[in-house]
Order: sequence, then structure tokens, then C-alpha cells
Amino acid sequence: MDIQRLRNLTTGRLHTEMGHLYEDLRTITGEEGLMTHMLPRAMRAVEPWLREHVTDPRFWDDKHDTTHTGEVELPVLTDEDRAATAGRQDLSGPGNGEDAARPVVQRLFIPLRSEYYEAFVAGTKTVEYRKYGPRWNEKTCLVGRGVTISNGYGKQNRRTGVIVSFTKEHVDSEAWIACYGEPGTAACIGIKLDETLARYIVDTSTGDARYAESSA
Repeated sequence: MDIQRLRNLTTGRLHTEMGHLYEDLRTITGEEGLMTHMLPRAMRAVEPWLREHVTDPRFWDDKHDTTHTGEVELPVLTDEDRAATAGRQDLSGPGNGEDAARPVVQRLFIPLRSEYYEAFVAGTKTVEYRKYGPRWNEKTCLVGRGVTISNGYGKQNRRTGVIVSFTKEHVDSEAWIACYGEPGTAACIGIKLDETLARYIVDTSTGDARYAESSA
């Protein structure tokens, strides 16, 4: 696959033609008739598969970089891959035939102290640590699940995103012990906020201006 086209998907910045984005998302998701408002959800749905197979950090630098060129080989998607991708998206929305019966997984709500919320927004924090257990584990923090982070429990300062990684680690830091009283096992939840996708939709200064005007 052309690296510039792949960067459309990994950085959320348009590097080639708008049509390439539709074409590549259709190929990966198997969804026909993608429309502009569906693109952010489709991109979130394919990100875990892309991260599994595209491991070079340069692809995930959130930058518009026309010097990154060449070809990269991606595996052919299996039926299992497509099913997993489909399970992470609801492109049709409620009330559209069979899709109306598809179970919708609610976003994981993560209230944060102000300093941690602001760090996520600033991009200096990308992983949230919670005590591993029934509330925070591999099933509840499934990669690809949508999240809402909140400054406390109020509704004024909230941001949405997606879980991009999950690991279990033993933690004995001072901050952890101050919170939980003793060392323990942490659910380490990697989160990517939707800011990049939002910029992708509205920022035409570094991409194709047809994006904001186009419709599928």
C-alpha cells in the first residue's frame, strides 16, 4: 500500500486524494456507501487492526508529512478481521434494517482529576491506570471501545476517544499507593482522543479542501 495513503488512516491527516480515503476504508471495513459523517467512526474501527500490522512509530506521529513515501505490505484481511472491525463500528446508525438490532456498546466513562484530564487534553498523558478488577479489565476495556473522559463528574469538560491498548502491570509508585494504599495490579488503558479526527474533518490547510465539501 502506498505510504502516503496509509498515513491518511494512521495520522488522521489527508496526504492524498479524498477518494483514496473512502476507497481504503471500504476495503478494510467491507462497508459500501460510506458517507462523510461516517468517516471518524470508520477510522476508529480500523485503528486497532492497523496498529497490529503497522508498527513503525512514524506512521502514528499525528503529522502531515509528505516526505514519508514508498510502499508497505499489509496482510489480506480475513473474515475474522472484518468481523472484529464491524463489531467496533455502527456506521448505519439506529433504525436502519438489520443494524437496528446490532448491540451497541456504550462508551466507557472515565472520570479524572483535573490535572490528569488536562494532561490527556494536552497530549502529555495517553494511558490511564486503574485498579484491575471487575470494573477495569480486558473485557470492559476492550481495544476499539469508545471512551469518554471527564474532568470530575460534571458535564462541561468532557472529551471522547477510543481505547487503543490494554495491558496489566504491577504498580508500586508513590502516586498509586497514595490512591490505593498499597501496591497492586493496574489496568493500563491506552487512550487516543478524537481531537486528531476532529482536526482532520475541519482542517483543510494541510489537506484536500474538497474534504469539507465532499459527500459519498
